[in-house]
Amino acid sequence: MKSKIQIMLAGALVVASSVVAMAGGNAGASTPAGKQCYALKSSVLVGSVTYTCIANTNAKTKKSQPYVYDKGTQMPTLPTTNFDLHPGALIWSDSESGTSGAPLNSKVWSVQGGKTGFGTGEVELSTSSAVAQDGTGGFAISAKCTSNCSNLATSNWTSARIWTNGKVNFQYGEIEAKIWMPSGSFNWPAFWMMGQSYTSLTSAPSVTWPNCGEIDIAEGLNNNSTESSTIHSNQPNTNTDWGGGSGLTQRSLLTGAQMTSGWHTYGILWVPNSIIFILDGVAWASDTYTPATGQLMTTTRTGTNSYQYKTYGPGTDNPTLGGSWPFNQPFFILVNDAIGGVSQLTGTPTPASATMKVASVKYYQYTVGNTHYGTLTVH
Repeated sequence: MKSKIQIMLAGALVVASSVVAMAGGNAGASTPAGKQCYALKSSVLVGSVTYTCIANTNAKTKKSQPYVYDKGTQMPTLPTTNFDLHPGALIWSDSESGTSGAPLNSKVWSVQGGKTGFGTGEVELSTSSAVAQDGTGGFAISAKCTSNCSNLATSNWTSARIWTNGKVNFQYGEIEAKIWMPSGSFNWPAFWMMGQSYTSLTSAPSVTWPNCGEIDIAEGLNNNSTESSTIHSNQPNTNTDWGGGSGLTQRSLLTGAQMTSGWHTYGILWVPNSIIFILDGVAWASDTYTPATGQLMTTTRTGTNSYQYKTYGPGTDNPTLGGSWPFNQPFFILVNDAIGGVSQLTGTPTPASATMKVASVKYYQYTVGNTHYGTLTVH
């Protein structure tokens, strides 16, 4: 949960170094294959197919057209299934069966308490009194200003940050939560995960952040105005976050007003070396790691059959992202509503309270080909 590098979901966009996106969503319609080009090794993207400029080997035409586009390479695409309507087999779901106002299920959740700033400058005191069951199977986090409310920078707040660390871990599969995000630009709500190698319940972390890995499945960034998904890891042989503290963010089309005015499901489809982000059941972005090169490719849906691609890591224009991938280990879940931090505004927060409502947290099996993913560990 730091400031972010952002990739916007839009129309045709510039993609990986020397690759240019061309208008048109269907790669099977009119393609540049075999047509003249002018910059050797440059590429264009049509739909999800990349065409690279190569030397013309046709003796009849190579004098007039020394360079032509190749037959094209199919790039990664995203699933088209609506996973809200067609999830895999249910492995686990959070069971909050108490009455309204009751404490959360202690077999699943703990409150990460205190007023520490959590390394982001957020101002709230995280306390168990700020989170409770809602009486219908879910729970709510209530953020409230308690004093000095005329200026966010000097105000005092209570809220809650909860996690399953040391109780329930998840590795691969489909993880999602149904959330009504809190309104108010001072809020910084998040549904996220950290690697189990980060253990700070009774001692100093055994693997520090960001080396342990962080998956921000959903969070309200830019003063809670946009819904974003981010992954964090360390630059190789350092304890420095990707991008110098930003991580790698992709931003969905869900606006702050939409995020805070109704229920949405936020989730991931997670397999070795790949994380796909889903919003209301629809896959909209992914991060894929190639161990042999240390490079990381992002895929963002820009239309029904069109995508944006970007490559990070060694040998690219963005060498401070990629180069490591701590996401092939079990992770635990966190849910919180931070106040201020990198999303902080000056002035008087209005209103001086907000509620983050969570109707459910569920874990499903995710199947790719004949391989089923999803392993639950209950401590």
